[in-house]
Amino acid sequence: MDNPSNAVEPFFHALEQETASGDMAALAERFSASFMAASPNGAKIAQRSMFVESMPARKQLFDKLGCRPARLVSLETTALDARYTLAKTRWQLTFVREGQEQQDVFADSTYLVDTGAEPFQIILYLTSQDLSKVLVERGILPS
Repeated sequence: MDNPSNAVEPFFHALEQETASGDMAALAERFSASFMAASPNGAKIAQRSMFVESMPARKQLFDKLGCRPARLVSLETTALDARYTLAKTRWQLTFVREGQEQQDVFADSTYLVDTGAEPFQIILYLTSQDLSKVLVERGILPS
């Protein structure tokens, strides 16, 4: 592939659309069968199958909190070599609940994407903040 970094942009826009539509099967396929999940709380090897099982409950929670579909607001990519691309993203999560002001929460995530062959797959998913903690601090999620 001549420039995998350029090809990652459509990959993330598709991920954004799949998240918005709730297409969990397509979303899951964007991740490797095993991938590293890291956050301020530590890192672990995650299995796509376990991730898929947890996604409906996460979506249900965010729907209950009044979260609109996450919107990709920035994407910076760096080709690390001929096969791997680093993607730094910022997502806007908008929470709208009756009787409360709209709240926008921005979540930064970094991904390592295997762009060696189609379909591309995420092999590292790094969240820069503890989103649950942020939502509690903002009064969106009960403590």
